[in-house]
Amino acid sequence: MLNRDRQSMIIDLLNQDKSVQITDLAEKFNVSIATIRRDLRELEGQRLIKRVYGGAVLVDRPALQPFFPRANRHKEEKARLGAIAASLVQEGETIVLDIGTTVYEVAKNIKNKQNLMVLTNSLPVLNELEVCKGIKVFSMGGELQPEMHALTGSIAELTLSNYFVDKAFIGVAGISIEHGMTNFNQSSAQLCAATIRRARQTILVVDSSKFGKTNFAVVGKLDCVHTVITDAGIPDEYRDYFEKHGIELMIVP
Repeated sequence: MLNRDRQSMIIDLLNQDKSVQITDLAEKFNVSIATIRRDLRELEGQRLIKRVYGGAVLVDRPALQPFFPRANRHKEEKARLGAIAASLVQEGETIVLDIGTTVYEVAKNIKNKQNLMVLTNSLPVLNELEVCKGIKVFSMGGELQPEMHALTGSIAELTLSNYFVDKAFIGVAGISIEHGMTNFNQSSAQLCAATIRRARQTILVVDSSKFGKTNFAVVGKLDCVHTVITDAGIPDEYRDYFEKHGIELMIVP
């Protein structure tokens, strides 16, 4: 079992039982106490848990903000990013639009395109494109995640596995040179990673507030994307990283 899979299961146990004991975890996963202690240190480093004597408890975390209130944060920047990203969409292409408030802006800016096929797991994107005559829209299906206004899980991944698209527009909750791209939960991270694998070109559309942040679930390394669209607030070390790795960087004023 991979470390991250075991750590994800530890979080699931904490969500159920509120606390865990090191000895119980070592027995459950058939690993050493030293391994469990290392897992707990890493989870504490991500501010997901608090270690206590003999075990760990969950850190109190604020609930995820609903989609549309989050959409109002950095609203003007996101609108500009969405417009530039949409300009990369060519008529006749097949694309995936990921969840998230910035990718939602892409959907708002492709409504006048013709002969497009759009695959998405975002409920706001589905609603935005439902009356566009020139666009065929496909839902991935899956388990409803109300706090994200999205569909995720094995059904969505199975649907996605039946397609291969020209471009995927993705958004993530955190971007780190060390840890790559991350999301708030495992189901959205897994689906985002699967989306990247099904696209000829992956375009990451994020405002600069996401850089330097790490969240719970890993999506993938930064060098698996082809283009990054962001605003001028991006830190210099990320500009250098993208240039070094041959990743196109589009800075929107």
